[in-house]
Amino acid sequence: MSNSAMTWAWSQRDPSPGALLVLVALADHAGDHAGEDWTCFPSVERLMDFTNQSRATVERHLAWLDTEGFISRTRRKLAGGRLGVYDYVLHRVRRVDPAPSAEVDSGRDHTSNCSMDHASNCGSTMRQNEGSHASNCGISITPIEPSVEPSERERASDDDVERVAAEVLAAWGEHQHRSSRREVAKALHREVKAGADLARIKAACVYYAARRSMWGVSSVPLAPHKFVAEGRWETIAGVIDRGDGSAGARTAFACAKVRAAVVAEKGDAFATSWLDPCGWVEATKTITPGLRTRGDKLRSEVGDVLKILGVRVEGQG
Repeated sequence: MSNSAMTWAWSQRDPSPGALLVLVALADHAGDHAGEDWTCFPSVERLMDFTNQSRATVERHLAWLDTEGFISRTRRKLAGGRLGVYDYVLHRVRRVDPAPSAEVDSGRDHTSNCSMDHASNCGSTMRQNEGSHASNCGISITPIEPSVEPSERERASDDDVERVAAEVLAAWGEHQHRSSRREVAKALHREVKAGADLARIKAACVYYAARRSMWGVSSVPLAPHKFVAEGRWETIAGVIDRGDGSAGARTAFACAKVRAAVVAEKGDAFATSWLDPCGWVEATKTITPGLRTRGDKLRSEVGDVLKILGVRVEGQG
């Protein structure tokens, strides 16, 4: 792990909480090379495990970080034309005019293809297993099937996206002023480009907007463009798929008193992103964050508030 990379990642303010967590995950695996940009090559599966996010969500955040100039990535092309993992570069100075991701044609093994020292590039988690190269780096030595790029999928037309954007705003009713049609359409375009189904997004938006119990203690829904852009719709879509209505219990943190205090200190968006996914043990007044980064964030941002309430965050700081 590069401490400077982690410090840099946590200092970024533009990414959404989900995208920031992916950036932190990359930084955790990054190698520091004497003032140069940081480099790493974790698999998507490793990033999924680190952030506790779905593949689609991780890939969406990676695409956004690339587009916005925080990172660049080069995808390896293995023998036989198959696509391999990405090499990532974390830019100390954000790119002003981001270049598109590239692919490198290489039939060589990972060690020969890697332009940096392997030991310095692998994060602390990756170095725990000093066994095979594949187990350390999360990379399969056997060629993997190429993923289907968004351009190869059947996409919704611009007219479809604009129509759904209007319908999403209408579903928010009196709260639709929290977003503009342009913002919603932009968020929808990004999700569709990442491979999401437009009809599924719409269904999740309508479902959420119609159920005040899912809005949390503020009794105000998340702005529709944020609901889409931050991937919240995926959670609700999963509830619709299961038909169990459990999202109401998962949307807001179990202890309303603790959540209200966090909202008063840091705002509803912070509580939704960092507190709501946590578990709660009433008997010991303990928050169970599930992820180290989530626990660290709660301790650093609202630790004093939680201490006043007699609440502790499970795990070590």
